[in-house]
Amino acid sequence: MDSNQISKKLDLTVFSDRQVIALYKGNHSAAILLNNDEVIKFQVESIIVGHWFEVFPIDIYSEQAPSKVSWIFMEPINITCIALLSREEWQEVEHDEKLIGSGPHRLQCSAPLGQGPASSKKFEVLAGIALGDQNGQQVVVCSSAANIYDIELTTDCQEIEKIMNEHTSIPY
Repeated sequence: MDSNQISKKLDLTVFSDRQVIALYKGNHSAAILLNNDEVIKFQVESIIVGHWFEVFPIDIYSEQAPSKVSWIFMEPINITCIALLSREEWQEVEHDEKLIGSGPHRLQCSAPLGQGPASSKKFEVLAGIALGDQNGQQVVVCSSAANIYDIELTTDCQEIEKIMNEHTSIPY
C-alpha cells in the first residue's frame, strides 16, 4: 500500500481534566467551550496532494471565549478519553458521459484506514477527534468527507455512529 500521512500537529493537552460545557457550529468552523472558559476552535486546512486533489485535515487552536458567539450549552461532558479519527482518501477515474470537459474526470473517495483499493495512491488524513466520558457521552468533531471545508460537530448518537463508521478511531 502506498500511503501518505496528512495531519496537523494537535496539542491535545488542552483537554486534560476538562469538561465540555457548550458547542458552537459556524460556517466552516466549530468550537467547544471548556469549563475553564477556554475555547477550542476547529477548522480544516486545504492541502494539495496531487493534480485536482486536495485533502482537508482538521486543525485545533485555543482562544478566549468570544462574546458574540451563540453557544449551545449542554450537560457537561467530563473528558476522560480522546480518540483521533482518521480516514484514507484517494481518487478514482470517473467514466460518465454526462460530464463535460476533456477529462479524465476523477472522483475523490474516502473510507476507514485499510479499506481503499490496493491499486490506488492513498492519503491517510487526520480528520477529527472524539471526546468522551466514562458514561459513553461523546462530542465528535470531524472534517466532512463529502463537503470541502465543512466541519461536522455532534453529540447525537446516530450521527456519531455514522461518522465512526466512516473513520478509523485511534485512542490517544
